[in-house]
Amino acid sequence: MLPATTVAASTPPKAVTLPAAQTAGPASADSPAAVSLEDVERRHIESVLKQANWMIEGERGAAKILNLHPSTLRSRMQKLGIKRPA
Repeated sequence: MLPATTVAASTPPKAVTLPAAQTAGPASADSPAAVSLEDVERRHIESVLKQANWMIEGERGAAKILNLHPSTLRSRMQKLGIKRPA
């Protein structure tokens, strides 16, 4: 049996504030309030991009905040149809 190991992060994870749900109860799949995982991911990425002033790379970039490689973030943005507003 291998010994258990722990990995300690050098910095604490960043908190992200998500918008509050607009319904009081759980949404059913048929209700208009039901949100797909893709929609949640899109909103979250857009929120972080706005927070980072649409900077993808760098110390204060969205990829760093999301703990993603910049090329992975660009790929997800393309898949989700996220484009920087003009």
